Amino acid sequence: MALAVTAIAAPAWVPPPPLPHVMVWISASTVRAQYGIKVERVGVLAAGQLVELRFKVLDSTKARQLFELAPSLRTETGARLGARAAWRRARPSDDGWCSVMFRNVGGEIEPGSRVSLAIGGQRLEPLVAK
Repeated sequence: MALAVTAIAAPAWVPPPPLPHVMVWISASTVRAQYGIKVERVGVLAAGQLVELRFKVLDSTKARQLFELAPSLRTETGARLGARAAWRRARPSDDGWCSVMFRNVGGEIEPGSRVSLAIGGQRLEPLVAK
């Protein structure tokens, strides 16, 4: 009794689908501990054309890491305001106040809007724009 052996080719490897982008919410105390800053306010200025993020630098070494990441502002509606050049020019110093200006194209952020500071895959709990 002879057995016939048939070679079966293994299916080609297919990579798994990418994981969905996950945003991790972090607290103000985590931002202080990890990035050495204390966020004070988000303010709408210049008749709504600019948004200012104002914060105090508590640890300039940790803050430099944040400045290299060039965080953006995010709204609850999904709008994103970036200011990479402003972050690159800023020079954090201990116990110094800093502010970064964002162009508010289209008036995405208004006084009363809930805004988050997005740092890579992390997002600071929302602040209310003034």
